[in-house]
Amino acid sequence: MVAGAFGAIASLGWFTAFAQCNAADVRTLALVEVLYGYVVSRRVFAERVTRRETLGVGLWISASG
Repeated sequence: MVAGAFGAIASLGWFTAFAQCNAADVRTLALVEVLYGYVVSRRVFAERVTRRETLGVGLWISASG
């Protein structure tokens, strides 16, 4: 229940950002957020990222440019 509430709040934040700011700025923030999440998962939680996940993030970042 708590995870769903946080997800709803996060979605509300993204919708608000798209409504108030330039879409390119919001998309750039999303790209930075993905890379930041990767670094935190590696350093704090010692999680391994699969080759498929790395390829997916690389394709997403290259398609955004």
